[in-house]
Amino acid sequence: MTEFSVVVCLPPTAPGTVHAAVAAALAPYDFNATPDGNPAGEWDRWIIDRDPAVEVPFRVLPAHDGDPRLLTAARLPADDVRPLGPLECHGGPRGLLDFTGMRREAALRHEALAATREEAIRTALPGFALVTLEGEWIDADDDGYWERADSYLDRLPAETVVVGLACHC
Repeated sequence: MTEFSVVVCLPPTAPGTVHAAVAAALAPYDFNATPDGNPAGEWDRWIIDRDPAVEVPFRVLPAHDGDPRLLTAARLPADDVRPLGPLECHGGPRGLLDFTGMRREAALRHEALAATREEAIRTALPGFALVTLEGEWIDADDDGYWERADSYLDRLPAETVVVGLACHC
């Protein structure tokens, strides 16, 4: 059993309904979906979070600080969502997030991650796996995953909600 991070992409979704929307997006990949185990199963439990020891939290563009669409501990109904620092969130609409700042921070932290600067920048956003708007699960076991996932996230419409999860399987 292992823990890993997943980024889930959702259509425009209000913070109060994000948990249910994430659950629906992940349902096809629930290892426990059938009594005998789901052959497409990728996870057995999850929470909205990103591992700060490994990944940079989602950063908010300063102009959007306080936007009610951002996923913060105060706006998510789950009791297990931890608070974050200033200009940090658990996700939100793509257009409110500072992907450039996240890559810059990852580059500064690259030595602590035992990664090259380029690898740190390339892997700052996607986590181990990505669930696309179309419901496709792609992960680091797939050839070209990091480039594909990073490029996909950059091309998302501004209204697409991006959510960081910690999963277990």
